Amino acid sequence: MPEPKASAPFILIAEDNPDDRSMLQYAFRSAKLPNQFHIVNNGAEAITWLTSALEQPTNLAFPLPGLLVLDIQMPFKTGLEVLEWVRGQPSYLSMPVIIMSGLRSPETIERALALGVRSYLFKPGDYSELTQFIYDFNLMQTVISG
Repeated sequence: MPEPKASAPFILIAEDNPDDRSMLQYAFRSAKLPNQFHIVNNGAEAITWLTSALEQPTNLAFPLPGLLVLDIQMPFKTGLEVLEWVRGQPSYLSMPVIIMSGLRSPETIERALALGVRSYLFKPGDYSELTQFIYDFNLMQTVISG
């Protein structure tokens, strides 16, 4: 993968569903974003990654994310548990977090928003919808940071 540009933050994604992981990988590549990304399999792995990135800032195996994308329903730690942990870390207080989930519970959405999630998105039904979302999100980030 090419080196990320300074304006292209590393993206950490926590998603436990193998089909959704494959769709995310394919959609990110198809959107031709300059961002590097990594997908972990559950919430506990996300916390481990984020902890390692803070404790070992020069370790290229664990880049510090500039964006975190979480599923809600994951084993070991849910997306909300990861989000609570993230918001408890001073270094990650301002990191944008996006929830991408199939869970449409109003209580869950309210809780995520109260914890400072940037967006709560319902998982798109197909690949083209997801690719368009990723492309649109990249354009939005370019406008905001550019």
